Amino acid sequence: MLLREEKSNKTGSCYPTHKPACVDDPMQERFEHIRSVLGPFLQSTCGFRPPSVQWLPAVGPSGQNLVAPPTDAALKAWWGGSTLTQAIDEFKPRERLTGG
Repeated sequence: MLLREEKSNKTGSCYPTHKPACVDDPMQERFEHIRSVLGPFLQSTCGFRPPSVQWLPAVGPSGQNLVAPPTDAALKAWWGGSTLTQAIDEFKPRERLTGG
């Protein structure tokens, strides 16, 4: 799963994209492959700056790394970072100008 957090203007926006359902292994090799293919696309085509993109693995059908750290041995062996909900909780709300 990919999570995009836009840091400009102290805003937090989440754009999750999950791996295709036909891929059922949460292995690091697959994660790095997805990252290497989508990273350049997000930067060149979509205009995202690399520092504003946070990458994290998540497996929706089994709930791995969504709200709790992974329990799957293969994923747990190499991932020790944030869960999806932890990453979302770290977003900073946008400062809004008020008054006239």
